[in-house]
Amino acid sequence: MKINTNDTAKVIEAIHAVEGRSYVNCLTFTQVIDLTLEADEYLEALSLPRQCWVGAQFFYRPAGPWAKSYNYAQGATSCTIERGSRDWFLVNVERTSVYPQSPQRFTCYLPRQTAEVAHRQLDKKFLVLKSEPNAA
Repeated sequence: MKINTNDTAKVIEAIHAVEGRSYVNCLTFTQVIDLTLEADEYLEALSLPRQCWVGAQFFYRPAGPWAKSYNYAQGATSCTIERGSRDWFLVNVERTSVYPQSPQRFTCYLPRQTAEVAHRQLDKKFLVLKSEPNAA
């Protein structure tokens, strides 16, 4: 599946196809758009040129129930979005389990070339010192 996030009807259809009759921890079209905006901010914070954004993927899973007394896993809808040359695409939607007190996940996966550019950009901003063990 690779659905442009600008195509509202197809994104909603894909989400509803996975969720079925679920009504807890469901994903909405608005959340998908918010995820794309958050992913844009993340990539901008890495100081990556826009041409390097292509192929970047972000995985999202909501947080689990916070109450300690909730003793079992709860169903939730997770998704993966991928950056194209101009737009974001919804590439995966699935039902998954979230456990009590598990945090929300929003994980970035960069292609190898993009990761190398990101490392170079971070090296420009920060001084990384390698310490050697003290000889005693």
